[in-house]
Amino acid sequence: MKNLRTSLLLACLTLPAAEVLAERAHADRAQETLAQKGDPKPPQKRETLQEFLERLKQLRDGVQTQLSGSVNDIVRALEMEAQVRRLPGCDAQKDKLVALGAEAAPLLVGKIDPGANANDAQKLSAQYIAQALAGMPTPSITDALLLVLQNGSLDGRKNALRVLAVTPEPARVAPLLGQFFRQAQGQVRKDALAALVKLGGKESEQILGEALADPSVDIVRTALAALAEAKGAAHAPRVQRLLATTRDVVQYQDGLIAFYRACPETVEKPVLMGFLRAAEDVAAARDARIKILGALADFGEHFDGELKKEARILSGAPEREIREAALILLHLVGDKSAKKELLADYDDQIERNKLWANSWEQRAAVLYRLGDWKDAQRDYLQAINLAKNDIRARLDDAYIGLARCYAQQNKPKEAASTLEKAPVSLKQLAELAKEPVFAKMVENPKYRGVFKID
Repeated sequence: MKNLRTSLLLACLTLPAAEVLAERAHADRAQETLAQKGDPKPPQKRETLQEFLERLKQLRDGVQTQLSGSVNDIVRALEMEAQVRRLPGCDAQKDKLVALGAEAAPLLVGKIDPGANANDAQKLSAQYIAQALAGMPTPSITDALLLVLQNGSLDGRKNALRVLAVTPEPARVAPLLGQFFRQAQGQVRKDALAALVKLGGKESEQILGEALADPSVDIVRTALAALAEAKGAAHAPRVQRLLATTRDVVQYQDGLIAFYRACPETVEKPVLMGFLRAAEDVAAARDARIKILGALADFGEHFDGELKKEARILSGAPEREIREAALILLHLVGDKSAKKELLADYDDQIERNKLWANSWEQRAAVLYRLGDWKDAQRDYLQAINLAKNDIRARLDDAYIGLARCYAQQNKPKEAASTLEKAPVSLKQLAELAKEPVFAKMVENPKYRGVFKID
């Protein structure tokens, strides 16, 4: 019986008052059951509620006093790591805070707001403390978090939202975040929307519906990004409305593409037709049109004869880049004549001057976009060999293209060797490290060093 009561008291340390009373009632029922079954050591006297709460308070204060020293030591170490911006050290201290458990949360919640005049180190430390609190969700700090959200600095509010996004009280918190979203401005409003998406539920769905119709371009973009992250297929009908006008498709193209990649089950013919019509709009930016055509290849299985016919219109565009992007799309969705049509000009150019390195490099780049990595590899190698005797040739593109070909064929050793020989800058290497094609190499300690990012 003693162990049961002790466990109850420890569990109640992070519960709100109403739940404490419920747990007390549960303990009383358990005590009565044991007595009825002939518990060999029934309690001498039934503890009053006031006595119970007082003992709970004393136990809580004792535990927090013991934790306070540990918390303060870890926070000081975290602040020192933040001063020199040593992120692995910050991560290590954050993990130590999480290991203390939810009992430490009340001691930490007051530290997530660095204040309006905080320096970078103080802001970083507060961010890591918020991350720690997000790793130990507990209702005991909900009120404190909501207070920071209401009255805190901008950084404090952002940190509070990060923790509230994983609250164990979503039914209570979501409506309050909804109210905050409707009143807030700027980045914190977007953060509130992201938190609501993570919480889910009816309130989140309602707010997302409002956000997709918001006059703010940034809010709509944030909503689309949040829906993509949450795979919010339920909102597909509202998202599809954005495809009705070219202007919306172009300004929200990244978010729309991300959403449909995350929710491929929502891709329908009208969706793809909306994208194609935007790519046909000569008033739209050329780069945007090319990007849309490149993304549509991800949904090739949905292309029927009518959609291919629509894409074929673009293959006759006067702009060479649009025309090539359309032919590449047609090839990737199964058009058997598109590749030959696309390569014809490049083949003729090489035929006229087989010693010009740039001709081989240009055809290699197109072959790479077609997904013909072996043929592209062959042309890149030829371009590099010819460039030795051609001072006009740019070797960096050829070497980078060749490295991509090797990476696509799962040949990291060859890709790394190629990049080591490439006449590229540190800035170029840092940018290449961000490309998905090199992601596995960046993650592999054996090849990561070639990007010079450590």
